[in-house]
Amino acid sequence: MLDALSEDGMATVGSLSKDANGLASFETADDYEIHEFDAIAGAFLGCPYTIDDENNQVEFDEDPDLHRAVANAILDFAERQKPLLNDFKHGFRILPVTPDVIEQFIGGSMIMEEDDQNEFENTVEDLKEALADDEWGFSFARMHTEDAEYGKEIQVDIYHVDAMACYKFAELILDALYNFVSVRRKTSLEVPIGELPIPVIEREEPILNHVFGFATPLLTEQDAEISKEDFMS
Repeated sequence: MLDALSEDGMATVGSLSKDANGLASFETADDYEIHEFDAIAGAFLGCPYTIDDENNQVEFDEDPDLHRAVANAILDFAERQKPLLNDFKHGFRILPVTPDVIEQFIGGSMIMEEDDQNEFENTVEDLKEALADDEWGFSFARMHTEDAEYGKEIQVDIYHVDAMACYKFAELILDALYNFVSVRRKTSLEVPIGELPIPVIEREEPILNHVFGFATPLLTEQDAEISKEDFMS
């Protein structure tokens, strides 16, 4: 679905106006003046509207641009977070962690250059401050493997999550989905958007913030070798 909606490398509902791979087509009566993008917002996304037959007009209860923007934001989030969302689906790949656990597990077992060690300690302190300031925040670790010349590379990434923003974004997604599948299509999106933090709406702050990551080699062949540079990097 996301690939079918892709335009210039980004999934967007605007591509539906070009009959994207036969997913949808739109036709409006000649005597009604309505832009095809607005027709997408009303007929496909469920932006609430009323029809004025006397004046041959379609009057939207909310700005169609708002509903298209919400749909594009949802598509963008799904596109960028495919691996992470898949890990959440499987559950066991996501591990909640605290800064103390990170410090003990990583700081006590990883060999780092002095500059990297200082950066790691500063990052952990920043994470502690962020969690202290955000009562809804939490952190988790994600682990995955990638193929390498010497076998496998185990990658561990630490994320900090604004749980309240995630909760409000989930509400927005559910309202948008309701408008998408329901015949009534009367749910406002202005209200849930207004409850999202302003920095998140303006994309100044992410909902999921990648704090740092590191990798360690896993040799799968007995005669495999790894250089010191690769190991220390």
